[in-house]
Amino acid sequence: MKKIIKPFWSYDVEQTEDWLQEMAEQGYILKKLHRASRTFYFEQAAPQNLSYRISFDRNQGPVLASRFLENGWTIAAASGKWQILQNSKPANEIKAAPVRQGVITHNRNVSFVFFGLLFYLLGVLLANLSTLVSSWLQDGTVAVEPSPLWAITYLFLALTLGAIGLAIYSIVKIKKSNQAMLQKESGIAAAKWKSSQPTLEIPESSGRFVKKAKLGWMYAPDRLESWLEKMEQQGYQLHHVGTIGTVFYFVKGEPRRMSYHAEYMSTVESSYFSIYEDAGWLKIFESWSAMEKWVIWCREYKEGEEKPRIYSEGSSHLKRARRMAGLYTVLFLPLLFIYAVNANREFQEFINEGAALSLFGLLPAIAFVLFLSFIYRMWAYYIRLRKNYSVFHR
Repeated sequence: MKKIIKPFWSYDVEQTEDWLQEMAEQGYILKKLHRASRTFYFEQAAPQNLSYRISFDRNQGPVLASRFLENGWTIAAASGKWQILQNSKPANEIKAAPVRQGVITHNRNVSFVFFGLLFYLLGVLLANLSTLVSSWLQDGTVAVEPSPLWAITYLFLALTLGAIGLAIYSIVKIKKSNQAMLQKESGIAAAKWKSSQPTLEIPESSGRFVKKAKLGWMYAPDRLESWLEKMEQQGYQLHHVGTIGTVFYFVKGEPRRMSYHAEYMSTVESSYFSIYEDAGWLKIFESWSAMEKWVIWCREYKEGEEKPRIYSEGSSHLKRARRMAGLYTVLFLPLLFIYAVNANREFQEFINEGAALSLFGLLPAIAFVLFLSFIYRMWAYYIRLRKNYSVFHR
């Protein structure tokens, strides 16, 4: 039996399926998968033309659905919630196969973990770098004491840099793979969505934009919505949003009654767009980040009409807001602890030893206040939202 280790096979299941098909054509037929060790086991046999399909489902059992069995699918290997199906039929005769949504959701969650790890490690490096630079600026020189313990320091640094590289690779690879799978899964539905978006007159530009920056608006999206609506009432019509979502470009024109909605999403699906599209909403911005997937929707309404709302009741909206606040809290609390410790050390040296307090010495305190404000703003947004819905439904 031949075994091959592929550490990142689940990041791009389509690529893994092609590889399994090539192995079958060479006479190596998949027999077993060990997900913990990332190992595939093959049995040598006569070369075969096989199609493979990888699925992930927390609720799937050992028996395939009848529609898959009728299309010739069998389970080649299974491990945990992963299943690898194989099919000896020609690809053009296969009419049904498991959807990708389970794989997409699983990989998205994996990318969330790596994003949190990356955020944490970069915060640790920044905190230590600020301390080192602050010490260097205060004394003019940095004394390095010879010690065998430096080997541990260098090892930790190497492991940290390696973990940062792994996190970046994982996030980029998963994002690219998920986007490709989403495009194929949506198929005709996605094309239909693009060709049948709600009509909203985009103001023509003479090249003279009124640019406004809104940094950190995702920590208080309701404030952004109110601001955009007030800009429209003053005749500043939103033309487009910058690539990273922090700069808004307006064209001066006639006042419009516009309803805006900024929403955090976990996965972008064509069905998701279709629901909002059918209700008359237009997507004006979609963030590129794998961690913070934000979409800004807008919809015009006439005088005398009730302002349109995406959510008719608050349970789903509040659930999303609470989840976001909890996510940011989990991400930022370790950094708050690190920056608090470093800030306390800097101020103790300033008070007890009379050391000069440089800009770099202030960085831990500034970072602490900044990240604490992010957590506060997200929970304040959730509280405002809950109050608004309680008043709206009275």
